[in-house]
Amino acid sequence: MINHLSDYGLEHVFDLTKYFQSFSGRSHMLLNGNTLSSLEIYRNQTDYTTKGSLFWTLDQTKTKFGRRLLRNWVGRPLLDRSQLEERVEAVEEVVREENAKLERLKELLGKISYDLEKGLIRIYYGKACPRIGVESPILMMHF
Repeated sequence: MINHLSDYGLEHVFDLTKYFQSFSGRSHMLLNGNTLSSLEIYRNQTDYTTKGSLFWTLDQTKTKFGRRLLRNWVGRPLLDRSQLEERVEAVEEVVREENAKLERLKELLGKISYDLEKGLIRIYYGKACPRIGVESPILMMHF
């Protein structure tokens, strides 16, 4: 591996061991399909719709990327209690905080009908085409 990396001038990459993480050091549970189904995480076992599932019960998201993040959180629960508590505190802060800038941001994000996260990824990889005459509320924000 070192010989291969030295062709690219990267032979010292293994000296950066502080960024290595053990394969067994997972931060979240890995739930198999049977477990997700039995616990009715994403859909119920009566008519196989989302209604009544855990995700359906928790989902109060307003955007596609918020929904995707919540889906990821529900299907891959954290193992570390301190990380879980940090996440809960962050969500509670957003929900209860009376901040004009935060409220304005929530309002603007709620108006976005397209998938902002996917759009930003497309822009990053140079796969996006600009739409003429369409103004993004995110681009118009002034903080």
